[in-house]
Amino acid sequence: MTYYKTENPLGSMDPRDMYDNANVLDNIVNGDLDVYFDRLGNPRKSVNI
Repeated sequence: MTYYKTENPLGSMDPRDMYDNANVLDNIVNGDLDVYFDRLGNPRKSVNI
C-alpha cells in the first residue's frame, strides 16, 4: 500500500493526503490490528472488535 507522507498540515486538500487518509480510515475500520498510524505518524485505535 502506498503512502505519500507529505507532512502537510491538517485540512490539506492535496489529493495525496486524501489518498493517505482513505487508506488509514480503511485500516482503522476494516483492519485486524488494534492500532494504526495516521498520515502524520500519530497512533489511532481501530474499531477492531
